[in-house]
Amino acid sequence: KMSKSLDNYVALEDSPDEMFGKTMSIPDAALPNWLELAAGLTPVDVAEQMKRIAAGANPRDVKANMAYKIVAMYHGEKAAEKAMTEFDKRFKKGEMPEEMPEFEWKLSQMAVGPVVASVFKLSNSQARRDIEGGGVKVDGQVVKDWNQVIEIKKDGTIIQKGKLHFAKVKLE
Repeated sequence: KMSKSLDNYVALEDSPDEMFGKTMSIPDAALPNWLELAAGLTPVDVAEQMKRIAAGANPRDVKANMAYKIVAMYHGEKAAEKAMTEFDKRFKKGEMPEEMPEFEWKLSQMAVGPVVASVFKLSNSQARRDIEGGGVKVDGQVVKDWNQVIEIKKDGTIIQKGKLHFAKVKLE
């Protein structure tokens, strides 16, 4: 099943990077449905892809091809190529994205909690869960304390939430 309530869907208004990332995160068991319903493959083509996996092909490669196809359908080939490149940089090579939202801050020091809630548009309770669960990094270092004071640098402090969400916070 693909649904918003299960948080395993790709919205048409998602950015190319979000579309690609969400598609790559589907469980392997959902591949046949996604290949047919989201990527538009025929049942024969779906069966062929599943045979490839059964013969030893990596499901990740099948998902990457499908993600490329889905992004290309809605955003074009160039966007699909860029989304695939960005995904590989982040998840294969552990690099940060080239582009990320930037925010200007008036204070040079601030507790990490309100910064995370603000830049990622989260409720305080969700931001607290993400921080305390180890899902937030500041300049590459995991932060687990809502009240930990971080320095907002003139050239930017990188805030990361999970593997997909990045923001640069700069001192005004």
